[in-house]
Amino acid sequence: MIYPLTKRERLRVLRYAEDFIAHIPDAKRWAMLDGAHRLGLTTEIEIDLSDPTDVSVTWLGREILTVPRQALRGDEPLEDHIVTPQQERGEPQ
Repeated sequence: MIYPLTKRERLRVLRYAEDFIAHIPDAKRWAMLDGAHRLGLTTEIEIDLSDPTDVSVTWLGREILTVPRQALRGDEPLEDHIVTPQQERGEPQ
């Protein structure tokens, strides 16, 4: 089942995903993009709308962010609500 986002919610998710990607060091980001092209992976930011409580964002075939839908609806900054895969595994950021 698909649980759609409003335009505002979608734009908030995309903005944070783009910001996350921009903070990846240039050399590493270009190496990731090159590897993705070689494997035929899409370089688009993909938003998973199948979960009724969270929105997951995938880039280059890897989940990079998870944001609770409730946080997207509010006006407060999302920084305190975003979970990255490194945080889930207990790795330092």
